[in-house]
Amino acid sequence: MLGYKHTREAIKKMTLRLADKSKHPMYGKKHKADAKKAISKPGSLNPMFNKTHKIDYKQKISAAISKTPLGLYDLNNNLIKSFKNQVEIATEYGVFKGTVGRYLKSGKILLGKYYIRKLDN
Repeated sequence: MLGYKHTREAIKKMTLRLADKSKHPMYGKKHKADAKKAISKPGSLNPMFNKTHKIDYKQKISAAISKTPLGLYDLNNNLIKSFKNQVEIATEYGVFKGTVGRYLKSGKILLGKYYIRKLDN
């Protein structure tokens, strides 16, 4: 379930259940060689071995994943430019994606002249 958030009560139950490591379902067990072989796909068995995604396909993936369009605003709250995601802002202004995220959350001024805010869809 994508995006599911456990309740505090459920988290507490899970924590208590596995507090004693001997109660873990895999405690004291090891995967057999044939199971390990079935799980792993090394080298040429891996479908993506020696392959890379083309740039246009990477952009399609990024667009599909990006759910939070962002706007770059000046100090007078005028929208300067829209971006699909944090990575685009970070790339254009030469900062890290994490930096963009922090300025988005805090509402502080980026590079002394910009605010970053979520855009309404």
